[in-house]
Amino acid sequence: MTLIFGMSICYYWKNILPGTETMTDESQTIAPQNTVAPKIDGHNIRRLREGKGLTQLYVATVVGVTTDTISRWENRRYPSIKPENAKKLAEALDVTLNEIIDQTAPANEAAEALPGPDAIAPSLSLNNRRWGIGLALFLAAFIGAVLLAWWPQSHQPLRVTATRILPPHAPIGLPFPVAITLTPATAEAIPLIISETMAQECAAMDGVPPFNAANNETRTFKWISKPEGQTILFYMAMIKPHSPTRPQVPFAGEITLHGDTGVMNPIGGDVNVTVAPYHWADRNRDYMIDDEEILTVYDTFGAATGLRLDASLIEDIWSGHGYRWDAIRRQLVVIP
Repeated sequence: MTLIFGMSICYYWKNILPGTETMTDESQTIAPQNTVAPKIDGHNIRRLREGKGLTQLYVATVVGVTTDTISRWENRRYPSIKPENAKKLAEALDVTLNEIIDQTAPANEAAEALPGPDAIAPSLSLNNRRWGIGLALFLAAFIGAVLLAWWPQSHQPLRVTATRILPPHAPIGLPFPVAITLTPATAEAIPLIISETMAQECAAMDGVPPFNAANNETRTFKWISKPEGQTILFYMAMIKPHSPTRPQVPFAGEITLHGDTGVMNPIGGDVNVTVAPYHWADRNRDYMIDDEEILTVYDTFGAATGLRLDASLIEDIWSGHGYRWDAIRRQLVVIP
């Protein structure tokens, strides 16, 4: 990337600023004072071109000038023409040179010896273009330098990643579990801090292992850990009763690694729990907890010794005929 920006600046400095580009347009070239410049008959040139069904673009391409120059020739805004261009113009129109020369005018004036207002305007435009290109290259180089300074830190592989696992939904007032999986990229044990911030309508309960810090005012709680291999942190959360709730309750958190001062990477994985009148283990929302669903509970959260999952309620629903949601009491009722 450094090489690309360096080459861009060098190109700008060498080619754009000095104005060394070669222009084939009559409006950009001033012929030497001793060049014989024949006068051309613009009206006759237009008549010949249109009579042969030729476009200005075709003629300009054959001569090697712009369509603007052809238009200026035809409108006699450039009454004189360089000999080499006069010859090419006659060839483009498939006529003799005498047919495009103004026979009533002397042919001993220098072509564009003193450029008029129409020749000055393109020069000003060229200067503006040079400054525009120069400014663009300068900005590109500046942005590139900023990116080069930022890239190594922001794009280095994470030494430890954190992934959150949430149930797809939960009813109001029923605690549900949350798991955060820490996965080191190397065998090195790296000290780190996991920080979770709860939404206003949600509360955090006991953690496994216990939280190292908790701030009820900011609804933030933290663990300090030094995982050796994959490690899972757990906690219980609950959507508060009698509080305004959104259709989905968001979760947010960061992981901070030792040695990455000031760098906090967001916890990946699940970020929302839908508020719904179903048990959090009832993933398909059929008011039952089947074999697959109860196995998912024990596979995901069973390793959390001491986590209050209310396993008896889950097993009662699984072994019975399901449950129903009591909207008045806002609670689940097991159907034996």
